This record gives sequence, C-alpha cells and structure tokens, in this order.
Amino acid sequence: NSNTRSWGMYAGGTGGSNSASATRTVSMGIGNTIGFSMDNGVVTSGGTVGFGLQNATGENLMELYFTGGASFYTLNDNAGAVATTLANTTSGLDVSLTYTGANTYTVTITGKGGNTVSYTGRTFSTRGGGQLPAQIRFFNAGAGNGPTYDLFFNSLSINNPVITTQ
Repeated sequence: NSNTRSWGMYAGGTGGSNSASATRTVSMGIGNTIGFSMDNGVVTSGGTVGFGLQNATGENLMELYFTGGASFYTLNDNAGAVATTLANTTSGLDVSLTYTGANTYTVTITGKGGNTVSYTGRTFSTRGGGQLPAQIRFFNAGAGNGPTYDLFFNSLSINNPVITTQ
C-alpha cells in the first residue's frame, strides 16, 4: 500500500543466511480479529518471508509464510506445515485472523489481485508456554539482496468487540 507507514524487513543474503524480524505484543481474546497487509517481493530459493502468532514465551502457535522455490504460501499450525491454495504474489496480501475458540482460529487471505482463501477451524500448535496468542512476529529470512526482495507490513489492526450481557 503506497503512501502508508510500514514495517520494512530487509534481509540481504540468500537461503536464510540473514534475517530480519519484528514482534509486537497483541492482546487477543476469543472473538478478536487481527488484520494487516503484507507485501513480499521476490523470494530466492531457500529464503522465507511471513508472519506468525506466538504465545508469551515466543513459541509459534501458527505461521503463514512463503519459501522461495515453492508455488504456494504455507500454513503451519497443529496440523503441521501444509501448502495453501494461494499462489505466490508480489502484489500483496490482506490477512485477517480471528481467534475463534480456546485453541482455534480462522484465517482469511486476500491477494491484491482478488483471489481469497479462508481456512476455518484451525488449531494452534500445542506449546509448553500455552496456546494463548500474546504477540505477532513478522519476518524475512534471507529473501535476497536488493529492494525487490524486501518485505513490508502495514495497516495493523485488532478489533476488540465489546460484549454486553442482558
């Protein structure tokens, strides 16, 4: 998204030899949704770019990432790493992730070209530090050298609905 503030992840080198990451604390309860835009450039073979939700001890609960040389983005959670049906794009993605239950979530990913995929009823990875989302991590692990290999995130938002009882 042009003309907006972004987090830029610059990680020269290839195959994960250099990495850049940023973590931000998130306070999510069941029913909350976190959304943001992700714009990855070209990713060289062996490099990886993406994001993950982590618990308070920094353990990954889920990740969505693209690895250079692959055809599709990968979703990694309690079911293991599985290829999505979303092909790699350098045009950008809009991501919306909803915390739906004690250990479950739904993620919807829309490519800037219009292709949307949703994964519902997903389960966070079981970790020693628990399954409560406490931070989000954005990362670029060796995508390549130069500006066409940079990764950007922006428009981060978390909805915190107010629920009233009657």
